[in-house]
Amino acid sequence: MSSYVLAGLVLVVAVLVVGILDPVPVPAVLPSLASGTPMTDGSLSVAVFVGLPLALAVVVLLRSASRTPVEIVLGLLAVPCLLVGLWAVYDYAVSASGVYWGGPFTIASGSILAFVVLVDAGLSYFV
Repeated sequence: MSSYVLAGLVLVVAVLVVGILDPVPVPAVLPSLASGTPMTDGSLSVAVFVGLPLALAVVVLLRSASRTPVEIVLGLLAVPCLLVGLWAVYDYAVSASGVYWGGPFTIASGSILAFVVLVDAGLSYFV
């Protein structure tokens, strides 16, 4: 159940960043990392853009230990998302470049995983 909540949060953050819901004001603590702006004291935005998808990937991987075929496939889909998230954390902590690409890549891969997890939730509920 927690993976469904995390998947919903990841998709809400992705929708706010992309700007699909223009009437919804995006708070100042969630700057759009997709513009390639330098990271200056953006630890909260990194926690949102990288932490949520990374937590979702970890939860989905832990769910795959149940050995059902659907959970194993979801776990296989979570591995690239986990690797991208770990790369983003490493890039934020170690790299001194002016452009931080870890956030946009992680939120993109996390959105794909979140969509698949929510489709799985819908299929298991309605079928």
